[in-house]
Amino acid sequence: MRAALLAFCLGLLGLSFARHEQDIPYVIILCLVSLPFLLLLISIGLRKNNTRSKVLQLASTLVLAFVLGMLWHGLWAQGKIQDRLPVELEGVDMLVEGFVSNLPQQNQISQQFEFQITNSDSNFSDRKVLLNYYGKGIIEPGQKWQMLVRLNRPHGFANPGGFDYEAWLFQKNISAKGYVRSSFTAELLHRSRLSCLRDWQLSLSMCSASLNLIRFRIKQLIVEAVGDSRYAGVLLALSLGDGAEINGSDWQLLADTGTNHLFVISGLHIGMIAGFCFLLARRALRLFPGVGLYVPQQKLAAVLAIVAALLYSLLAGFTLATQRALVMIVVYMLGFLLSRNILVSFRFLLALACVLALNPLSALNPGFWYSFIAVGALLMCVESAQVKNNAVDGALDHAGGKLFFSKCYDYFIKPQLIVFLALLIPLAIWTQQITLLSPLVNVFAIPLIGFCVVPLCLLGLIATGMSVRITEFCFSLADALLSYLFNFLQSMVGHAGFWALIPVPALQPMQITAALFVVFLLLAPKSVLGRGRGSVLVIPFILAVMFPQSIKPIAEDVRVHVLDVGQGLSVIVQTKNHALVYDTGANLSAEFNIGEAVLVPVLRDLGIKSLNKVIISHGDNDHAGGLSGLAAAIPIEVLHSSSEELGVDLAIRSCNENQSWDWDGVYFHFLSNEQEFASANNNSCVLRIGFSSSAEEGAVLLPGDIESAAEKTLVLKYGAQLRSSLLLAPHHGSSTSSSYVFLKNVEPEQVVYASGYRNSFDHPNEKVTARYDEFSAKSFSTAVSGTISFNFSFSFSFSFSRGQVLSRPRLFREEEPHYWY
Repeated sequence: MRAALLAFCLGLLGLSFARHEQDIPYVIILCLVSLPFLLLLISIGLRKNNTRSKVLQLASTLVLAFVLGMLWHGLWAQGKIQDRLPVELEGVDMLVEGFVSNLPQQNQISQQFEFQITNSDSNFSDRKVLLNYYGKGIIEPGQKWQMLVRLNRPHGFANPGGFDYEAWLFQKNISAKGYVRSSFTAELLHRSRLSCLRDWQLSLSMCSASLNLIRFRIKQLIVEAVGDSRYAGVLLALSLGDGAEINGSDWQLLADTGTNHLFVISGLHIGMIAGFCFLLARRALRLFPGVGLYVPQQKLAAVLAIVAALLYSLLAGFTLATQRALVMIVVYMLGFLLSRNILVSFRFLLALACVLALNPLSALNPGFWYSFIAVGALLMCVESAQVKNNAVDGALDHAGGKLFFSKCYDYFIKPQLIVFLALLIPLAIWTQQITLLSPLVNVFAIPLIGFCVVPLCLLGLIATGMSVRITEFCFSLADALLSYLFNFLQSMVGHAGFWALIPVPALQPMQITAALFVVFLLLAPKSVLGRGRGSVLVIPFILAVMFPQSIKPIAEDVRVHVLDVGQGLSVIVQTKNHALVYDTGANLSAEFNIGEAVLVPVLRDLGIKSLNKVIISHGDNDHAGGLSGLAAAIPIEVLHSSSEELGVDLAIRSCNENQSWDWDGVYFHFLSNEQEFASANNNSCVLRIGFSSSAEEGAVLLPGDIESAAEKTLVLKYGAQLRSSLLLAPHHGSSTSSSYVFLKNVEPEQVVYASGYRNSFDHPNEKVTARYDEFSAKSFSTAVSGTISFNFSFSFSFSFSRGQVLSRPRLFREEEPHYWY
């Protein structure tokens, strides 16, 4: 049975590697066709009682479980794909009716919320969409609205090492994204105006909306109770699972100390609540022995624990993380409910199968792996821990002090060390950094948050609306405890220095395999490995010696990566021993900075730990806004810009002067206009990258946001020296740039448009793209392709008239396609 569960999970995971949405129907048909043959083979194996038949039956059963997993994933995915916004409705104004189904998130300029459409004039009904509302009214969960909206298909940034936003939207069944048109006054409807719900999915959405309305009211009461508390955002996160109010500096401190998992309601919190209720119920039921005559105490305690976990999950918004934790708790309580001694490994695999069945793309979330790896590591160590505890208890009963410290180690310190070791490699893979402070800090933070702060928050919630004094007392006491905790974390980071956060370069597959093998050997109980543990440890070290470098030096002379940062610009340029960043994208809000969220993960994925230069073409937000997020995470040696104010504590060198430098045989040169324009766009830093300063050789040209006036002055000064094999389209392909005379001198072979998906500026302009077509330039767009990477080699430039070899670029969405794209 355990093998079949594992095969089912592998089937669910296997379809995640499907490359195109057109593959899903074929997979479904293939699975359906294969089912009768597999069932026939199993029945044949059951009829004959011999070794060969048993092997046939086992193999057929495993294949059947695998096929059922793929079939379930295919059906789940096909339903969500069919719900997506049709291409012909993108950018079309649509009159819709429906209700707000979640807790809206508010920032400085808008409110974002999920909206369940029940009626639409475009026949796009019974869908959930994600909307931004820029009006002044307050959006509340459960409200029924009639709105004029403009929608696009779900789309997100596509970069190596970055967060897959499209997969996240797909898992949440978001059919489209858009905004409420300001030209139409949204109307709040009465209940009678809302059409009846047509199916169970809409009924569930309405129940979810009602639940979120309760959460919204509670949030308002909590905000009134905490007032101007320093850690009001943290209290909301621990009470309602709403972490939007936690400021960026606090999040960074939590990430640096490995304690951020404590402030997002997930498995740890729900597990503690369930465990506490289970133990409390068993203690309480002992006072009423008559209850056991009707219902076994363990079963009743298990039911109460599940109910408590369910209520806390609902209070936290029933997110994917809380659903995963609830499923794991229910599965692990089956032993008590069924009065059977179910193997822990079976319960573990059953929980894994249930979580993946509910959401087959759960494995794309790092939290999924963190949860199951941590639980699996703890379970794997249970056997040896129990044997040791039995021996220690017998030997140390006479020594109370020694027994106390032994228990403290076993229950508080050892689990932290186990989890830290088990998650070391996953954290290095997904975050490219580890903190050695995590096990030490969590020893104190977990009991403080789990046994003090969270119960106080729950008591405050229970008292909300009943007693203002009790509510304020509970939250003020919780705030005081958080103050002590955050001061402790700050002092630990200050004393730890470099060891607080160690950057980890991207690892090769063989290194990951070797590291995971080492961790398994260290955690596995002696009954698994016996006395040969030490000798087996030699194997991964041999593998590590065979593959010593985690990041190989680039073979080409130059690599240019144009990142997908939406309506903005960010370019990474690598030579064999140096790296620079040209522009950093935008700062979209206080919670989302492109430099931190997009650029830093890509740099870490490329193995770049520091930057020799950062060039900010000009001060516009879509080019310079991400600098603060980048500078906070990656050391920068030199900063160049045409702007004098960039909001960072770094010396700024002008790029308008005639400057050049040589890195590893690659020539970098700022092209100066030698005049000051009134427009910041025209003052953009223009960077030329080539093999030498010769005018006869091609190059890479990064012109920022210059427009036709600046293009003309560059042509007059440099003429044929502007010739480039690769051109980044000036000003994202705006109609005010890419003039004919400029392109005549540049003569680009390939051009890249850095622009947002279906952006409101109409970039790139149709006339501009037609102009590039006249010069036979191959066009690429970050909105379509994601990150675009070019490899240049000048080693054999003497045999080419343009002086370089320009390979076909690597397109991220083409290199790593997924069926949900």
